Amino acid sequence: MGTLEQLLSILLNSLKGGELPVITSLKNTDKIIVFDTSTELVSTILKENLGLTGSGGTFNKIPVTIINDGQTVFSITSKPDNVDLVIGRVPQHQNTDYTYDNQTGILTITNTSVGNSIKTNTLFDLCGYSNSLSRKENLTIDSVNQANYTLAEKPKSINLILNRVPLSEGVDYTYDNATGLITIINQAYINQITLNSILEARKLF
Repeated sequence: MGTLEQLLSILLNSLKGGELPVITSLKNTDKIIVFDTSTELVSTILKENLGLTGSGGTFNKIPVTIINDGQTVFSITSKPDNVDLVIGRVPQHQNTDYTYDNQTGILTITNTSVGNSIKTNTLFDLCGYSNSLSRKENLTIDSVNQANYTLAEKPKSINLILNRVPLSEGVDYTYDNATGLITIINQAYINQITLNSILEARKLF
């Protein structure tokens, strides 16, 4: 039985009350085929356009091709509202290491040392978010070794990055979504906080 025949067989079985197999992972494929029961049409969805769920909340992972060593300008055709960038497994801080314009989709590496480190085989992970689902906020540091911060919007949950290092909730910090209070509890990280530190919260609504 060919691929098309297999698909039609599955769809017919589902219309007759049969059960469809449950897909628990996308595996290594660039697209999936779905059946819309309301229109009875078959559609193809590219994996890059799927909403994925991970530790950072709901996001679209965006494939990026590095054409040249030292490339610093990238055009993101999907133009998500906001993005997270990880280069070589190191989270980058927006407006310090890179800028992103969601009107044009242009992402520019502004940190010279980061730009110089980019090679065609560099791990370049880019995730796009909708503002209605998730936004970033640079927290204001008012004093050295400051441990407490408050988010006015009180998102449901957060991810926290200090000076390009992801922190673990419950181990390095706590978050109370009823009050918006973030408390750094790992003394080693508290000791690293200065007025020049960058503390970034990824807010998930």
